[in-house]
Amino acid sequence: MTFLQDSEIIMEDNASPTVVYDDEHIRVIWTSGQSSYVLVTFAPMTSLVDGIRFFCDVPVQKLGINCLGFMPKKPNWYPTKSMTQAVAASSAILARFPEVISYGGSMGGYGAIKYSALLGATSVIALCPQWSIDISECEGNHPGFQSWYDPSMKGMAVRPVDVGGKVYVFYDPAHERDSFHATQLLSHCNGAESVFVRSVAHDVISVMAGTSNLECMINHIRREENEALRIFVGKIRKTHPIRVRELCRRLLEKHPSLLNAIMKSPNNLSALSEDDVAVIDSELLNYFSLRNMSCEAVSVIDRLVLLRICHFRKDLLRSYRMAMIGGQGFRSNEIVTHHGSIVVYNALSGKLVHLHKNTFSGSAILFPVFLKRYANNMLMCVTVQGRDFRVQISRKSQVRLGPDDGPDLELKTLIKGEEKDGVLALSHFGFYLTARRDGTIAYNRKAVLDWEKFKYAT
Repeated sequence: MTFLQDSEIIMEDNASPTVVYDDEHIRVIWTSGQSSYVLVTFAPMTSLVDGIRFFCDVPVQKLGINCLGFMPKKPNWYPTKSMTQAVAASSAILARFPEVISYGGSMGGYGAIKYSALLGATSVIALCPQWSIDISECEGNHPGFQSWYDPSMKGMAVRPVDVGGKVYVFYDPAHERDSFHATQLLSHCNGAESVFVRSVAHDVISVMAGTSNLECMINHIRREENEALRIFVGKIRKTHPIRVRELCRRLLEKHPSLLNAIMKSPNNLSALSEDDVAVIDSELLNYFSLRNMSCEAVSVIDRLVLLRICHFRKDLLRSYRMAMIGGQGFRSNEIVTHHGSIVVYNALSGKLVHLHKNTFSGSAILFPVFLKRYANNMLMCVTVQGRDFRVQISRKSQVRLGPDDGPDLELKTLIKGEEKDGVLALSHFGFYLTARRDGTIAYNRKAVLDWEKFKYAT
């Protein structure tokens, strides 16, 4: 365990960063500047002890801020015993400043709040902080970070007695875990302010990183300009690549076709790096391929091969694209109606009908239809005696079969399948197919309602 004497600390004012406390859990580093206040930083679990580096050291030194940097030696959420001794060792520094600003993110955000009273903090800036990772304190909520929890942390939650100064909690309210922690902290910190950093998940630290951002946050908080602070944060996160990536992730889960349309325009991608674009497009390609949405998959491949990805992967993607365009091994499963029945071709009546699977299984005259890729369209087909046939509908609603390897058929006579937001619609001549309750199929609907909705069998 290492301590510096008070006289040694004072003498180091114009020197390079100096270690003022060091034990098996944490290290405290002092760097002097020209500010009228002292900033106390707490590093997150991703930023551990590294010589005399400390959390936010680059912007701190650029701005000339007096700073004490608390650095963990492992993800330990700043043990109380070590912190008590470290703050005592730093007391001569802290006593020189009437204004102490405690600052940290995630695990460091916990430390910034937990020890704010001990530090004599006048303000606290906590980015996506935890309240406690002791699950026994969390009343059925999962606090996360359980792989780092140690029995010595039991009862670690932030209590009102721990809190000093005005607390500002920055977090994404849509992030379930961070929102839980923030709610608990706001209830235990009298007069605390919430600052929403929407659509960034747990990446608040990265979004708010940078010299100018740190300077603006500190200035607004010192002046108690809460509304100006929120406006500033809103502007920062709005164009940040992390927010754009998070919105893309949410779109992929709920509206993949919309995301695909957005990704087609370079103007929509200005906030993303090429690596970000490759990751998003790769996830889209996987989504569309698993669902046999080959038209969408082809459009994604056409974008991916223009990026700086592995050359061997480009070759594989081009081969995959050719397989889809040629229809090789790229066909949908059976098509299910809104009623839960299967669309089939009846060779006796020469019509499309829909039946429940147990009524035609093994039949020699009933053939389930499927969709198969031809150029840029997914077309309805049936397989008869090992050969694929495209389904044609005449203007009089008569069904005809055109051989898969025969002459090109007029596209408007064929039945096309299009999937959007998980709903499959079938159309021909500009009208939608509908599955009537009596088991027949009609070809005359102008809009997609319940009976015009289909899906692939699972």
